[in-house]
Amino acid sequence: MTAKDREREDHDPGLDGLLRDPEMDELLKKLDELEKAQERCEALRDKITAQGPIRVETVDLHYEPGDYVAWNGVKGGGPRGYGWDSCGVPSQYYLLALSAEGKVAVRIDRVFKKGIGRLTPKRRDLIRRTMPPTVALVMGDDPWYGKEQVLVSDEDLAKWVEAVKVLLAAPRNTPSVREG
Repeated sequence: MTAKDREREDHDPGLDGLLRDPEMDELLKKLDELEKAQERCEALRDKITAQGPIRVETVDLHYEPGDYVAWNGVKGGGPRGYGWDSCGVPSQYYLLALSAEGKVAVRIDRVFKKGIGRLTPKRRDLIRRTMPPTVALVMGDDPWYGKEQVLVSDEDLAKWVEAVKVLLAAPRNTPSVREG
């Protein structure tokens, strides 16, 4: 073995070094969290299927902003010019609820987008302020989310949307005439 080979061997972390890499450790932790979340969701689906709707405590809300994606390599011309096409990715809004299985995320954006429009920061704040302490989770088919999904009950969502609409319609506390 030459000195260069020994030097390369000393500096090459190999598989052991890769597994000890902090970035890899972080990715493995995230993967474990995703697997556990999937197991919790499957257990919750089984429970709702067996017992019917269940009431859970609401914990928090999570918003994922939408995006606009453009790509090259399309035959012909698109709205962006020859060879380009684009697509909008909608935003997503999740209710984080605490069940016996652990914390689960349930999408709620469809109902609020239909009921109050775009999920602007002000509207998201009103949704957060009117979040009920508990909601009923049911199994159902949704045209946006797919078949056999865990959903918040229509009754709870309707009450929640109405509470947000009341706050949106309320007059603002700002004076109409500027004071000098």
